[in-house]
Amino acid sequence: WSEGQVTEYLVATFGDYFTDVKMYVEERSFRRFVEACLEETVVVYVDHLLIQRNYIKEETIERMKLDEDVLMDFFREYISVSKVENRVRILSDLRELASAESLDAFTLIYSNILEHQPDCP
Repeated sequence: WSEGQVTEYLVATFGDYFTDVKMYVEERSFRRFVEACLEETVVVYVDHLLIQRNYIKEETIERMKLDEDVLMDFFREYISVSKVENRVRILSDLRELASAESLDAFTLIYSNILEHQPDCP
């Protein structure tokens, strides 16, 4: 994961899959399908991030940012930018939480997550 061999391969696989699926479903259903794929991807990503046993290091935070960018760039080709941003926001919030440099910053970011991401595990 830290070397970029998970998220990049995932979106490449999604790209191939979406090309096939798009031929067989109407556009509106396809967009909902893509949204569901993005949502599930983010849920699994957050779950794996939260259960890791290692400390979050600077390299982890950098990889998290790269993953956000990869997911944003890929999914906005299929659905609106605002929908992608709303789904991916939790990743940037968690990255900010992990890199908070004070207790006050941590508390503020954590409160923001609870307020804007009520379904976040």
